[in-house]
Amino acid sequence: MTAVVGSLAAALLFAVSAALQQRAAGDALRSAPVEAQRRRRWLPVVAVFGRLVRDRRWLLGWAVNVAGFGLHAVALHFGSITVVQALLLAQLMFAQLLLRRRPGWQDWAGTLTVSGGLGLLLLVRRTVPADPQRVHVPLAVFVVAAGIVGLLGLARVVPRSLGWLRGAVVGGAAGMCFSLTAVFVVLAGADLARGGVAALATDWVLAGLAASTVAGTVLVQDAFAAGPLPIVLTAMSIADPVSSAAIDLLVFDPQTLGVLTLSAYAGVGVVLTIGVVLLVSSPTRKAEARVAAAAAR
Repeated sequence: MTAVVGSLAAALLFAVSAALQQRAAGDALRSAPVEAQRRRRWLPVVAVFGRLVRDRRWLLGWAVNVAGFGLHAVALHFGSITVVQALLLAQLMFAQLLLRRRPGWQDWAGTLTVSGGLGLLLLVRRTVPADPQRVHVPLAVFVVAAGIVGLLGLARVVPRSLGWLRGAVVGGAAGMCFSLTAVFVVLAGADLARGGVAALATDWVLAGLAASTVAGTVLVQDAFAAGPLPIVLTAMSIADPVSSAAIDLLVFDPQTLGVLTLSAYAGVGVVLTIGVVLLVSSPTRKAEARVAAAAAR
């Protein structure tokens, strides 16, 4: 229960933080077109970070994000990484309350479907493995990192006029990066429990945590600058739990792999996918995409 409450509270704070930082990042990039154009092909937001750190909205969003990260770390300590990361899908639901437009029936249908999928996931994944299999961590990191690089390569060729699509692609890369951060948080917690700060300070996990956190921060800000909040959050919310579930089975609980387990996960995945598709294809999302395209022109 601690993991569930902590995850939902973190999701709420992350949604508020995303709303604040998305507006700040988008405004900063639009107000500096010449400066940002120099790095448009890769990570345009890097060119306007100086503006962001002077924006009160962005700083407030960062403070809220740090608070959410603390709750997220607590949830990861008490719960399975699959469940905790999937519960972050609640960001989509909380984001509905932050939209200027009133959500329609399809938005709420998608929200209820996602909620049902999360409920099923809690039933499927009730146990928390005590000892992660570190021998599999490098492979998991390599596979996820390769996926991130692939998505960034795809984002590089997306036309500027399709900013919403670029935001979705980079948002997916950010979601995968956050799944790695979650893994490193769990491993860091295990270090602290076994040997305290000294054990953590001498473990490579700390460097991995720092690298994934910095990379995730840059990617998510670039996604926020490129696309509207609902589209970016949706892409992140798909990539993060999918990547986390794969890592969870490979690194934390490989002995549970089997036909029944994979079938159960597949069923949950179908329900969550239906819910996310309903959210993505809703008139609200399409209206946000049109607004983003008009702003890009």
